[in-house]
Amino acid sequence: MGLARLPLWWPGLGYRHGQACLLAGRAEIDAMQDASPRRPHNAQVVGDCGPWLVLAPGFGTTQAAWRHVVPRLRDRFRVLLFDPVGFAAEGAEHYDHARYGTLDAYAEDVERLLRVMGIERCCFIGHSLSGMTGLLLAERAPGLFDRLVLLASSACYLDKDGYSGGLGREGKEAFLDAIVQDYKAWIANLAPRMTARPPDDEKAREFADCLRAMRSDTAFSIALMVFQTDLRDRLHRLRVPCTILQTRNDAAVPLEAARFLHANLPGSVLEILDTEGHLPHLTAPDLVADALLRHLGTAGAG
Repeated sequence: MGLARLPLWWPGLGYRHGQACLLAGRAEIDAMQDASPRRPHNAQVVGDCGPWLVLAPGFGTTQAAWRHVVPRLRDRFRVLLFDPVGFAAEGAEHYDHARYGTLDAYAEDVERLLRVMGIERCCFIGHSLSGMTGLLLAERAPGLFDRLVLLASSACYLDKDGYSGGLGREGKEAFLDAIVQDYKAWIANLAPRMTARPPDDEKAREFADCLRAMRSDTAFSIALMVFQTDLRDRLHRLRVPCTILQTRNDAAVPLEAARFLHANLPGSVLEILDTEGHLPHLTAPDLVADALLRHLGTAGAG
């Protein structure tokens, strides 16, 4: 078994050991990667006319989180749905801890997927971490995008230098250690917080089920990458129109972080959605669909 398939931690050793394993060396990409990116990403297209929309799920979710939004979009757009590598149980064997140690690998995956699908222009809607994936790719290949929509996204999820990202150093360490020490308990705690719903609520249970389908070592590795990502000093480079959609109360993204995006993304538009939680496309899909249709307007012909 190569380094790429080794877990980043062993139970009881804590997240610092996992971080050391991640930095131990760069492995070759797993030979199981298919020549076409459609298979590891479970890519599918809904709708057969109109401009392209790409819906990218955030950490802890899969493309299924968009299922109540898609019916509102499919008559006006061609919608590409996919799962970033490691996010879904299907295709989990393609996850490479070393390669996906930075967000750049996810941006490369999306670019390759768009090229293979023949998508020359699109509007990219990224939830949470995937919003920053879109931002990285738009910086590198702005011609691919008519518009970016960042849903509950943040340039940095940690408090730094007077910036409010959501978690301090101790909070980050506690978050990562909780994944290692008791993954089921971590999920039981996180799901109601992120959905802003009681633990027995249908939406909280759905998010918990999605987390349970993810390998615990993969969840740890992706969470560590999230906390290491800081794109604040790159926001000014964006030359693609951008809409920021943020709920009024989000346990993962403070309003200050959304306002920071707005202040530093040239020409961006910020809309505060009248709902709570980090997953409004799951918990308030009509609200999100209404906002998308408003801001996408007459997108390019794709």
